[in-house]
Amino acid sequence: MSEDSSKQEPAAFVPPVSLFSGPIAELVGHRLLSPPNRPGLLATLARYEVLRVLGGGGMGVVLLARDSETGREVALKLVRPELVPNQQIVHRFVKEAGHLQKLKHPNIVPVLEVSDRPQGPYFVMPYFEQGSLAQRIKPGQALGSTAALDIAMQVAEGLQFAHRRGIIHRDLKPANILLGAGGQTCLADFGLARSMFNDSIIDVEREQLEGTAPYMSPGVAAGHAEDTRCDIYAFGALLYEMLSGEPPYVGRSNNDIRQQILAGPPTPIRFRNPGADARLATVAEGAMARELRNRYADMADVLADLERIKQGRPPAGPHGLARRVRQSRTTIWIAAGVALAVLLWMIWPALPLQRPVTHPVTNSAPPAVSNPPPPVVQEVVPTPRFSPPIVVGAIGVAGASDGLGSQARFSSPGALAVDSAGYIYVADMGNNTIRKISPSGDVLTLAGLAGKAGKAGKIDGEGAEARFTAPSGIAVDNSGNVYVAEFASDSIRKISPEGSVNLLAGSPGNPGWKDAKGDNAHFRNPWSVAVDKRGNVYVADQDNFVIRQITAEGRVTTMAGKPGVPGFADGNRAAARFKGPHGIAVDDSGNVYVTDTANQAVRKISSAGEVTSIARGLSNPEGIAVDAQGAVYVTDSLGIHKIWNGEMELLPPLLLTSNPDGLVANANSIAVDKHGVLYIVDTVKDIVCWQAGK
Repeated sequence: MSEDSSKQEPAAFVPPVSLFSGPIAELVGHRLLSPPNRPGLLATLARYEVLRVLGGGGMGVVLLARDSETGREVALKLVRPELVPNQQIVHRFVKEAGHLQKLKHPNIVPVLEVSDRPQGPYFVMPYFEQGSLAQRIKPGQALGSTAALDIAMQVAEGLQFAHRRGIIHRDLKPANILLGAGGQTCLADFGLARSMFNDSIIDVEREQLEGTAPYMSPGVAAGHAEDTRCDIYAFGALLYEMLSGEPPYVGRSNNDIRQQILAGPPTPIRFRNPGADARLATVAEGAMARELRNRYADMADVLADLERIKQGRPPAGPHGLARRVRQSRTTIWIAAGVALAVLLWMIWPALPLQRPVTHPVTNSAPPAVSNPPPPVVQEVVPTPRFSPPIVVGAIGVAGASDGLGSQARFSSPGALAVDSAGYIYVADMGNNTIRKISPSGDVLTLAGLAGKAGKAGKIDGEGAEARFTAPSGIAVDNSGNVYVAEFASDSIRKISPEGSVNLLAGSPGNPGWKDAKGDNAHFRNPWSVAVDKRGNVYVADQDNFVIRQITAEGRVTTMAGKPGVPGFADGNRAAARFKGPHGIAVDDSGNVYVTDTANQAVRKISSAGEVTSIARGLSNPEGIAVDAQGAVYVTDSLGIHKIWNGEMELLPPLLLTSNPDGLVANANSIAVDKHGVLYIVDTVKDIVCWQAGK
């Protein structure tokens, strides 16, 4: 060998073609990575030597790499090659890195380096050698309560910190919880995160289906953009899976899972795992409450309950002290007044009763603005006037049993109606059934079969042969016909007195807006129904932001509001604006009353179509009813209000005296009979209540 040839540089390493396959080959081919420069590597990126693929999602791919300068293993996240030309995706990817850089917290994955190079951005994170929580949870094998509590507390700490910095994660799931050395737990993957300070690229007026199906809240599954409480729900689903070994919902497709979420709550944790810690199960299920008003309001409340459990104390629940102390001063004084009134009633029942303090109702039409001014709740002091309520169902115990009184079981009952003979009809949302209660409290199933949802509500039939999908609203006419609003299937059903179920209007599973007859009409998440003495049905078409009318023949027209245009305005028919119409009722003169929840108002629609606001400043009003004298009853987070003669008073709370904890029944839906007796549903406690008399 010559001297010159012995001094030649060794040939550059050329990897065999067989190494180039899969995501690495694609990244190299698009010049997002460079080919490997020595054996044992898959590729290189700047000073990072790619060792293997860790995983990926719809937007990015994550690689394990070694920092050649420090020798430390790191995780590289890059945009998928085919998505680099999409500027919206690149913008979101860079925004994720920006979110993580701002969120410096022990329980949030830190960003070590960010590059927004033209050929495709990437960022560098520490490598978590124990993988993700998804790898830790084995199917059907729950984590121990100590491990579940430790992980849950760290996730809650990180999530609370993100929320305080104005960031909503929106994709919380086991795969996005990383486990490190020494038991460290960190939140990762803020790729779908959005800011509460208007720097989001998300169009909140359009349907939002981003996230992972089993962990979506009902609102997100229905296509709504939610605030931090969508993360709280997902946290509950995460804890649910740790305690049961299974996600709350399982299906063959994302759409199948979404339909299950919309249909009702999942199987209770302790049904799936009787050995699960009851206190942690309470927190998980409180975080997963379907109604926002019943869900934990803040991650600080969740964290406070986890701290209580760690100290050996029971959790306070979503409506516990931790939540209440952050409410407005006015609300605190109201709560104090209620508590004092109840105490006086219990101790000195012989005291003469005084008329409750009332406040005038706002009758003047507010200006036509898209966002109403902040509600102002007037101070009221309710005085108990009623005897203890009759309770049907077992307080806080879900189920599907028929029976008398406390032997019966409901599962997240959504609404109720009462006929002229005193029979009560309940839309038992969690069971996908319609229940009928006799005046003596005997419960039977009128239609549907517990645990069996219809395919988009398409199955009509007799009694138990019929199928419902998330029946949310109910009404009954003078002939005993029952009308049901199916929130999840966008349709209105009619049940004869004998239990025969038929579609009245709407196209099941095809949301939209169209005035037409029968199944040619379209609704979008209709929440509640009412029926007048002529057989006309009225619908709060929640996500079309309008009020609809259906004739007895099934012809649908829009009574008030403009389809697809939310806002707040009084006026005639299409000139009016609603934002979240929820409850609906009709009086003997044909006037329709609506709880406009997002506007914190009660609206009245005359038979001529004129919309006025009869009350403002409520706190998330939901249920509504009107009695024979024209008095209107409204439920909100403070209790039951009565609107009569231009004044509104807060009625006394319903004390569940048979309950050992002395709980108060929360009115999620309300009805009133011809004698003026009030009937309510407490969705969270799975009970129906009514007063024995006034």
